[in-house]
Amino acid sequence: MRRLYVDMDGVLVDFDSGVARLDPRVRLAYVGHLDDAPGIFALMDPLPGALEAFAELAQLFDTYVLSTAPWRNPSAWSDKLLWVQRHLGEAGHKRLILCHHKDLLQGDFLVDDRRAHGADRFPGEHILFGAPAFPDWPAVLAYLRDRADDAAPGDARPSIGRDPTPGGEGPSIGRDPTPGGEGPSIGRDPTPGGEGPSIGRDPTPGGEGPSIGRDRGTT
Repeated sequence: MRRLYVDMDGVLVDFDSGVARLDPRVRLAYVGHLDDAPGIFALMDPLPGALEAFAELAQLFDTYVLSTAPWRNPSAWSDKLLWVQRHLGEAGHKRLILCHHKDLLQGDFLVDDRRAHGADRFPGEHILFGAPAFPDWPAVLAYLRDRADDAAPGDARPSIGRDPTPGGEGPSIGRDPTPGGEGPSIGRDPTPGGEGPSIGRDPTPGGEGPSIGRDRGTT
């Protein structure tokens, strides 16, 4: 069974729903770093379709929740655990990993809305949630259903949504693989030492995926 990791904030969890429930005085005190507000992660709702998607993927893959908790907000660490217990039930039992270096994890797929905290160096496919190719859970499910059980866990795969920076992290759809090129690279064979084409990359310089009214210090 292939291994899959799923991010929390902005992927499973609606961060903005927690912000809306904060006391206005707390929200004002933590402007610019709302993820440090005590208790905020206990107030968040699931994103539409997230719980159903996770339940299905848990049957198809060796599935884990992989998230980063704010270093200066101790309540976030326990609140994320309580959120998984409350919303994911048995499918999430002992399946939560809190880590600031996601590239240390071995697996086949990572569904994440950002490239931060090592997501851009994840050794398998980084599926950039919220990008045009993967705007929501139905799109992600359609992609992953066809890829269950077709390779052993831990096999390296191309990155979906990875930025093709120099150093060999794989080309991007819409860019020519030759140096200085501008043409598309869809369907081409990966170059020696490369990691294959990238799908769903955020085109903004240094971008980390779409942001919906939240501080991007964690994921």
